[in-house]
Amino acid sequence: MKEFIRKHPNMVVFIIAIIMIVISFLYGFYIAQEEAFFIPNHDEEAYIILKQNDEFEEVHITSDGLDLYGWVRPINKEEKKPLLIMYLGNAQSSSNFLANGYFLDYIDDYHLLIVDYPKYGLSKGSLTEKELFKSVLGIYDYGKTLEYVDENNICVLGYSIGTGMATYVASQRNVNGLILLAPYDNALNLYNDNINVFYGPLRNITRYKLESDKYAKSVKAKPLIIATKSDEVINYKHAEDLSKSFNELEKFLLLENPSHGGLIIEKEVWVEIQNYLQETLVK
Repeated sequence: MKEFIRKHPNMVVFIIAIIMIVISFLYGFYIAQEEAFFIPNHDEEAYIILKQNDEFEEVHITSDGLDLYGWVRPINKEEKKPLLIMYLGNAQSSSNFLANGYFLDYIDDYHLLIVDYPKYGLSKGSLTEKELFKSVLGIYDYGKTLEYVDENNICVLGYSIGTGMATYVASQRNVNGLILLAPYDNALNLYNDNINVFYGPLRNITRYKLESDKYAKSVKAKPLIIATKSDEVINYKHAEDLSKSFNELEKFLLLENPSHGGLIIEKEVWVEIQNYLQETLVK
């Protein structure tokens, strides 16, 4: 080795430079994954609107080291009622989603809880997969303890990136229902949709696994899955693959036209959700 270095100093420098470039690229890629997967959002205007609306109550979850904010919409505090917990998608926050309010009439028989992930809205914390899963379980556990909630009558709904959170919660808690809008089977396939190289050892540099297809096997509830062929963000094939991982399926609905963002504001989608909740949750 010493003789090789003495005879080929320029080549040694070149090899070292290549190694440093590769290490820098891999490190940069590892760090950049958070920004690629998550786009935190806080809508101050929407937050102020909700603060002034008596229909909603602000939530602050501090148990188990969490520091999460969001909203609950109680429909009746005089008797225990079913609860719908929603895990939102990217570039959304509980405030801006609720301030739009277009979907509320479809779920007005149920309490509603939406709390932001770490770094979203006013929530604090890190966006590691471990902390995310700790947060979404903490949100469920908080909702279950609300005195006006029927703790044996809870449904979780996930949209986009939130479908991984909802599926994980459903695999760890005894939920009555699970609704997935524009879901994916696992994050590795999302990586490969963009850069098709993450196989073998390169799988290990992916920061987020989000293995919904793995969690699905432990879910007892029969989910409603809705996807769209026009989804430009998450290929609907991932939803089809995920649907095959559950032990039982209530319904898989594949629409033709809505975009990824358009799916969650589609009237047909909320009619399906309303019907599913009426069948799944006891009023």
